[in-house]
Amino acid sequence: ITTLSEGCDVLPLAHETLPSPHWLGSPAMEALLGSLCDTYDVVIVDLPPVGRSAAVLALAPLLDGVVLMTEWGRTPLRTLTEACETLEHARARILGTVTTEVDRTALDS
Repeated sequence: ITTLSEGCDVLPLAHETLPSPHWLGSPAMEALLGSLCDTYDVVIVDLPPVGRSAAVLALAPLLDGVVLMTEWGRTPLRTLTEACETLEHARARILGTVTTEVDRTALDS
């Protein structure tokens, strides 16, 4: 664990070192997340895109919620819809989306 600032720690995992999806959805992972939640007010799990990793589907039922990240003008609506359907099938609670790189001039027109 790396401390970024007081009360803000990061547990980095390189993509190559990610455990198998079977472990990610296991009682051991559920216990780890529970322990982290006992220690921290907020636990954020940064995961790869929904369609590219079984890790998302394995962890989804263990998380309080999922926030999808999209990029303005680059994330097709079909991709977002499919991601939502996949997450719902995995019993994830979708909290919403965050859109990056928003073109503010396009919003005004």
